[in-house]
Amino acid sequence: MEIKINKSARQCHGCQKTFVHEQRLTSALQRGPEGWLREDYCPECWNDERGDKSLCVWSAQYQDPAVLEQQPAEAFSPLRQAFYEAAEKQGRE
Repeated sequence: MEIKINKSARQCHGCQKTFVHEQRLTSALQRGPEGWLREDYCPECWNDERGDKSLCVWSAQYQDPAVLEQQPAEAFSPLRQAFYEAAEKQGRE
């Protein structure tokens, strides 16, 4: 059995407003006709009734791909970041 849950949507499932970078959102997992469906909601559209109808609910923070692309590669790799920090040091321990 293969289970696939999509990444967060770019807009709210309720009001269709586009999420902004680092905005808090609530995600809900529901069973659809073709498998699992993830729905993401802004704080204004989320309510407990939606949660009661869902299999699973969690809180997340939207990460805008356009903003993330502007960050240096070492921001996504702790090992690479540690290497660059060590290379900048004067003394070698």
